[in-house]
Amino acid sequence: DHRAASGRANPRGVRMSGAAVDTPKPATMTPLNSGIALGVAVAALTFYQFGVTAWLDHGSTERAALQEYWPLLVAYVVAVACAAASAPLAVVRAITDGTPTHRFSLACIAASVAGWLMYATIGVDGIGSPTMAFYWGGLAALWSGAIAMIHLCRRWRKPLAVRDWTIYAAAIALIPLTMIPSVPLWPLLVDLDPGQTIMTAATSSFAAHMLIAHYVIFEILERRPRRS
Repeated sequence: DHRAASGRANPRGVRMSGAAVDTPKPATMTPLNSGIALGVAVAALTFYQFGVTAWLDHGSTERAALQEYWPLLVAYVVAVACAAASAPLAVVRAITDGTPTHRFSLACIAASVAGWLMYATIGVDGIGSPTMAFYWGGLAALWSGAIAMIHLCRRWRKPLAVRDWTIYAAAIALIPLTMIPSVPLWPLLVDLDPGQTIMTAATSSFAAHMLIAHYVIFEILERRPRRS
């Protein structure tokens, strides 16, 4: 029966004969595409904030520190970019399978280590001064702790906990997207010196990202069973 055949479902999108015409599929943002976009944005913002601005400040301790330790800054930028780029896929995998993504975990640990070294070398007497103890040192500890919990929960066979900690770790990876653009805005609202400005921007962005991650976990995703 021709009519029955023509009305038959075509779930695989195979070209139909006769008058049927293939319709182009709308473009979708995949985890890979969104990850690349996030990685490029994080790399550009981080390099601008801690590289370009310090280099343009002639005669400053920031420029002097950057001239000596610029390979460390490059390593840090690459690491945070890789963490941001792999975050969407890691979140999707954690939600669907409850398993960690090792590429994301390694990038986060590399960024944490590079961030701590940035504080220990550049941050003490250079870029950001003691303020960087919080941004590079404190966030590195929190970030590493989140990654450790991901793999511990995987070992304990708690897929929902793996999902949650992956979302928290991804939220930390994306902090530069909101923290760095807000740095020049805070002095317009409150009288702050450069160190206080970075501290305020980092703290506010961290709190906002954690609140958003918490909302996603408990209000958008499925509610967790009591024992998970």
